[in-house]
Amino acid sequence: MKTKDYTRRDFMKITGALAGTSLVYPILTSDVAIAAEKPQLSVYSWYTQLIKDYMALYSKETGTETTFIGSYGGNPIWWTKMMAGESWDFFIPSMDWLQRAAKAGMIEPLDLNKIPNFQNLSEEGKRITREQLSFDGKTYALPFTLVINALVWNTKKISQSPTSWSVLWDKQYKDHISMKDEPQLSVMVGALYTGQDPNNIQDWEKVKKALEAQRDLVKKYWNTHDEIFEMLATEQVWLSQYNDGRIRELIAKNIPLNYTVPKEGAPSTIDCLAIPKNAKNKDDAMKFINFILKPENMALEMKTYNYLTFVPAAQQHVPEAIKNSHNIPKDWFDRLVWRSFTPPETQKQMDAVWMEVKMK
Repeated sequence: MKTKDYTRRDFMKITGALAGTSLVYPILTSDVAIAAEKPQLSVYSWYTQLIKDYMALYSKETGTETTFIGSYGGNPIWWTKMMAGESWDFFIPSMDWLQRAAKAGMIEPLDLNKIPNFQNLSEEGKRITREQLSFDGKTYALPFTLVINALVWNTKKISQSPTSWSVLWDKQYKDHISMKDEPQLSVMVGALYTGQDPNNIQDWEKVKKALEAQRDLVKKYWNTHDEIFEMLATEQVWLSQYNDGRIRELIAKNIPLNYTVPKEGAPSTIDCLAIPKNAKNKDDAMKFINFILKPENMALEMKTYNYLTFVPAAQQHVPEAIKNSHNIPKDWFDRLVWRSFTPPETQKQMDAVWMEVKMK
């Protein structure tokens, strides 16, 4: 086959055409580079309303693109997705599940030099960080909110303030008592009632018999917040164990309720600010954690969800009524019983006990 002999004119036509396309190429690659360098953050979390507010404020302040990939109804949901290899940059697990994930190598250690607002935490918050959220010299999360599974009662129906979980076994309140349909939480309350350490139960049969005896007094085991909300608000239920933040929300709606940490103690947890090990934008996630720990942003949590904060300066940014409702007795802290990581064999035992109680 005969090849064509290119003249100088042919060569100039070809190079001219290439030159025309080369003017476009640098612009395209530059645009791609700019898009890739723009800060981004993907968030997977409960506290849906608050987190979306945080994301909007953070984007406005920093120019970071934020994506809310969804909310989960419980810790097992994010755990399953994480085990399957799904990825996001920031989330809020509960402390016991955070401990489990960290020990499994699934959580990114935090660089506190990149989170200077860590210093806004109270001494109690820093102590919890050291004792519960740090392992092998590394910090895996920071405390966001304290969640107390408190004893709540209707002050119109029960004039004398209860001080013990034993009131949930008082026969005079039959059909006005509720418990959460959750093995770990209900078994922990049963352990406290029987005088045992909920994180080191020795007599499982005693706990089971106590919960079986209570079964006939229970109006209904509750599952969702909406369910127990309605039962407390309509005075179907006078006594239960419930999250303190949600109780404060009901009190603010003039529902006649009060709550306490009983003398035996109360199951409690910390919802944490954390980053998965496989996060793609870890530095941006640490900046977001630093942003959340600003006092004015923690005040937004108090106004939205009513949970106790570990940033004392947040009190300066809330109305007096909210400030007063968050000043709980100091001795309550000494009676909190942490819902720590439960080994699989212990969880199986709790599940078995609770199933037998409900089948009674």
